[in-house]
Amino acid sequence: MRGARGFTLLELVVAMAVFGLVSVALYGVLVLGARSASSGERVSEQARRFRIATSLMGRQIAATDALYLPRQDEEGLGDEDDSSEPEPFFYGDADEVEFVTTAPQRPDASGLAIVRYWVEEGELKMSEKPVYLAYGTDEGLDDEEAIDETMETTLLYDVESVTFSYQREADADEFLEVWDAAEEDLLPACVRVEIAPATVDGPALYHEMPLMVATFNQVVDAEDFKGRRGLRDRGDDDDDGTPPTTQPAGGNDNDNDNDNDEEDDEDDEDDEELDEE
Repeated sequence: MRGARGFTLLELVVAMAVFGLVSVALYGVLVLGARSASSGERVSEQARRFRIATSLMGRQIAATDALYLPRQDEEGLGDEDDSSEPEPFFYGDADEVEFVTTAPQRPDASGLAIVRYWVEEGELKMSEKPVYLAYGTDEGLDDEEAIDETMETTLLYDVESVTFSYQREADADEFLEVWDAAEEDLLPACVRVEIAPATVDGPALYHEMPLMVATFNQVVDAEDFKGRRGLRDRGDDDDDGTPPTTQPAGGNDNDNDNDNDEEDDEDDEDDEELDEE
């Protein structure tokens, strides 16, 4: 068709340049949106885990029990042939804490459990195992089953550091970096936990978690480990194999019978004197 003219090369170059700029801008917006969504999901998941972790730690630390246990080895399991005497169990330093709690979290758990919190490769981890594993593997329980009884999980990701410190008395201002109940012979009144996130927008924690048993004993001026024994000592029989006996407040039955007989004899003597008169 005469008179029709197409686009010039310059017009095509300008149109392609404009289209390229618009495409780059749209791509940048899409990438930014995808990154924001991914970051938001990660922050939301971290916040959810943070709430669960802090609630769990506060509940288990508050429910710490004053119990005697054998000294643990590197794997955390006691040696059944070890003759070491049970000692007050609660150990913590700046990087980890291990104690006995009455609030285990295993679905099938109840009673007492040994709990440990520590940081490893930017993750806050916890482990939990039944207290009886502190005495080694008993008959009918092999090493694999004992390991299966130990639960280990990750509570928090993207953790820069976790610092534990320990307060001797509830009204004291000083917090100690190390606490060993075997040396102190008592539980700390409070455990302070400081969590620093590895990300800029990650949640942080600064919280002081009191131990109910230690706080109550300080109020009533009682000792944490006084009269407490290890699990194997509870309910044991006497050395001769016979169960311990209890003595009534008024003496045993034979003594009561003898007392009653003496009173009857005195009454008979009084009756005889009256008859003679």
